[in-house]
Amino acid sequence: MSNSEEFPSQENKEVVSSEEVISSLRQNPEDLTLLNKFLDFREKEVQTSRETLILNVDVAKIYRDSGLVEAAKQAFSDAATQAWQEGEDEAYEKIMNELDKLGGATEERQE
Repeated sequence: MSNSEEFPSQENKEVVSSEEVISSLRQNPEDLTLLNKFLDFREKEVQTSRETLILNVDVAKIYRDSGLVEAAKQAFSDAATQAWQEGEDEAYEKIMNELDKLGGATEERQE
């Protein structure tokens, strides 16, 4: 099996990998079809708050690798908040390092 995780989609039992989601988002950032299929399957597998945190980090990485930097920053920021609230200190530090690589937290929009 490759470095990527693969998950069968619910609709047609085809395998949807994180790489396919990333490729799809790179081609059309507004088409969330594959991301939603990926998430539908993964969310059904989540049973603990730790697994939810891992899923949230995986989504942040998909956004980052797709070039959707602001979405990645927000997703990493949300995951960091979750890690902090749950006392996951090691995870919090790793997530903050990823967020720092992207240029820090998202800023409030000023109009």
